[in-house]
Amino acid sequence: MGKTCANELYELYQSKEYNNFFELVLDIKDKTTLDNSMLECLIKLDYFKSFGKSQKLLKIVDLFNIFYKKDKGEIKPKKQFTKGKL
Repeated sequence: MGKTCANELYELYQSKEYNNFFELVLDIKDKTTLDNSMLECLIKLDYFKSFGKSQKLLKIVDLFNIFYKKDKGEIKPKKQFTKGKL
């Protein structure tokens, strides 16, 4: 994780007050270059501890990844799911 990711997260925090972690994840996925592994590391380091415990936050990210995808630069809900994921 480099200076770019740190600056992107700082800009997110300065631009908006987040009511819940889901809103933040949506913006992180949409407006930053952080990937899942970087986000997971930050969660495990308690970077987002103001939103809750790390296990809960990791579960939120997992659910986000199941139900949303990035398509042509936009975050959109997935339209089809396999039975196993549901």
